[in-house]
Amino acid sequence: MSELELPGRQEKFCRHYMLTGDGTRSAVIAGYSPRSAPSQASRMLRNDKIRRRLAELRGDFRRDFNYDRDLAMARLEALYRHALRKERYATAIRATELQARLAGLLAEPGASRRAAAFGRDDGRAGRAGTGACRAPLAALARPD
Repeated sequence: MSELELPGRQEKFCRHYMLTGDGTRSAVIAGYSPRSAPSQASRMLRNDKIRRRLAELRGDFRRDFNYDRDLAMARLEALYRHALRKERYATAIRATELQARLAGLLAEPGASRRAAAFGRDDGRAGRAGTGACRAPLAALARPD
């Protein structure tokens, strides 16, 4: 049971948001009108109680499924090796890209747009998903 008690619609919003990551859709499913859902989702995602509840749900997920970064890396590594054996280089490249993202070596897609929207640039924004990044990753996927 949760330490945080949220009203019904907010709890439903949190649970659905954890599944989809889509604030607007989660707000509609939680019972907010489709017209006000985007602003309601934005407001709720800034709410400290909602943020704490989402963090609690993330922790529950990790604990219940024993899922952490090391497990995700191991699964991606297995996928990478399998893709190379089957000569599916695009899949191997994608697995490598996801590993680099998980390790914090690449910015998330759209990071440059988010950084620009908030008036900041950490120097990494905009590098992910560009042709400049994909070329070195393609070289990594080729067996010697």
